[in-house]
Amino acid sequence: MPELPNVWNEPFQQELIDGLRREAAFRFRKHQLPETLEAWKKRRPVLRRKFLEAMKVTVDHQLPLEMSVHGEIDRGNYVIRKITFQTRPGIHTVAALYIPKGQGDGPFPAILNLHGHWPNGHLAPNIQKRGHIFAQRGYVVLSPDAIGAGERAREEGAKGEYHGGVLGGCLMNVDETLIGCQLIDNMRAVDLLESLPFVDRKNIGCTGASGGGNQTMYTAAFDERIKAAMPVVSAGSFQSYIGGCNCICEVIPGGLDIGEESAILALTAPRALCVANAFHDPCPAFFPKEAARSVSEARKVYRAYNANAALSSPVFNTTHGFWPEIQSHALGFFDFYLKKKGNGLPAELPEYTTLTPEEMLTFPVGTRPAKVMTIPRFIRQKGAMYAEQKTAGTPAELQKILRIGKKKIVQDLDHAALGEWEKHTIEDESGRLLPFLFLRRDSGKCRILVSPAGKKDLPGALLDEAVASGESILIFDQWGTGEYAPQAEGYEPHIRQHHNFARALLWLNRRLMGEWTADWLLAFAFIRKELKNADIFVQAYRDSAVAALFAAAIAQDSRIRLQLHDAPQTLVMAENSPDITHYFTLAMCIPGIVPWGDLARAQELVPGEVRFIAPHSI
Repeated sequence: MPELPNVWNEPFQQELIDGLRREAAFRFRKHQLPETLEAWKKRRPVLRRKFLEAMKVTVDHQLPLEMSVHGEIDRGNYVIRKITFQTRPGIHTVAALYIPKGQGDGPFPAILNLHGHWPNGHLAPNIQKRGHIFAQRGYVVLSPDAIGAGERAREEGAKGEYHGGVLGGCLMNVDETLIGCQLIDNMRAVDLLESLPFVDRKNIGCTGASGGGNQTMYTAAFDERIKAAMPVVSAGSFQSYIGGCNCICEVIPGGLDIGEESAILALTAPRALCVANAFHDPCPAFFPKEAARSVSEARKVYRAYNANAALSSPVFNTTHGFWPEIQSHALGFFDFYLKKKGNGLPAELPEYTTLTPEEMLTFPVGTRPAKVMTIPRFIRQKGAMYAEQKTAGTPAELQKILRIGKKKIVQDLDHAALGEWEKHTIEDESGRLLPFLFLRRDSGKCRILVSPAGKKDLPGALLDEAVASGESILIFDQWGTGEYAPQAEGYEPHIRQHHNFARALLWLNRRLMGEWTADWLLAFAFIRKELKNADIFVQAYRDSAVAALFAAAIAQDSRIRLQLHDAPQTLVMAENSPDITHYFTLAMCIPGIVPWGDLARAQELVPGEVRFIAPHSI
């Protein structure tokens, strides 16, 4: 089988992501903040409610904490307790609690110390450092593990894992978000700090770097018990996330329909907020200039409260991280706002030594209780709950979840053929273009072949079989794939590209799986235009197979039958699933799809035959 030709003379480069960036730029200007206190007080509760709804945050502050101590390490002038506590019914997190000695044994001000994308969570020396520093300066420090990291990772022990990508993204399938889970845990962590007799509950701070700084921003914004917060190398703008390298824990579905990052910063007003960035941060989303845009907007609200001095935004001559000069600044900041000591200038760092992750470990391998829940186990639990409800979602509801309508072809540009292959550029009513390769036969049957990495990734044996069948063949590249996507170097470039597109679309309240499902609807419409009542035989791979299934459920065409290769039969993650980061893309992460009925319901809705070939668990 010869190599398949391109439809277009040249592929797209960055045009698609540039278009999404333009959409975000318009929203940044739309979401400017008011300058008067009266106007802000009207907007504030609306922003707060909409963001919490989008993040799926509901906190039960009356739920018993059930704190348990599993060990203690004496460090001379402070101790470290290995603890667990309940954040949701039956779900406990693991944390290290640093407690100073002396000074009448309290009450001490406290700091919630949040880790970023260090797989070891609270066990990592980089995260421990702040616990050792602050404890020696007379602060109680609570360092919890976020779900999916540290001792809440799938593999027990001190190995940890990266909680982002498809792993954390699959929480959206069961109507959760990773940032929402983190925020619930962190607000419960504040509940815990308030419950401790040796904590000064009126003086609680919060800090973290990178993903921990992101958690800090949101925790301070939505928990008014945080008196002072210092997010480090984490602030930028939602606009800068579009096309940037942010994690799924830094994604709010539809966030750019609600507001900008400036609103999150402003929700902390008039409490103390120090937004720290680094000159040499390699991530464009956290460049100081992006943070300055958001801080400038948030400052309007701080001025309206007559609290301009409470908002600061230092920039450090460092790379991405919580480096000693930033630690020193944090000490001075918290001393000033939580202890009323000094003038807020950098303070001298005490000497300390970190422990090994194994020394800090709460549960040796084989002893972790089931209530310390991993992401897949939590997803399975919620998935089982929805399965019991036996929801019978409709095609119209599916279209709403995917953020699409039924697509119509408004223009079919038939280009010069290459041999037997016809080249078509299809345009729908929104201006979407699709490159179609069409091999026309007189058999009354048509095959559609699609791979999520584009037509060049289709197996040669499959193409040979299709050509030998004597049937018509339609091959196309879905939105953002193949001719749509720039050629990238490295391992499976389409995975990285689609992660980028998926995150950007989620911020803009669109869905990558929705874009691909819309493409399939156009493909079905094209065949019906060209071949009228032909039987349609779909052969699709991985993520593309799921899009084909959804499109067939929406189209309700009894002459469509599906052969789905390497695709999951459910979007509920398997509890003991292997790492699928380099197999499936974030297109598989669809907010609310499991409550709608999951892939089983989509299969029920397809009038024709559906066959799964070598199904692959997600």
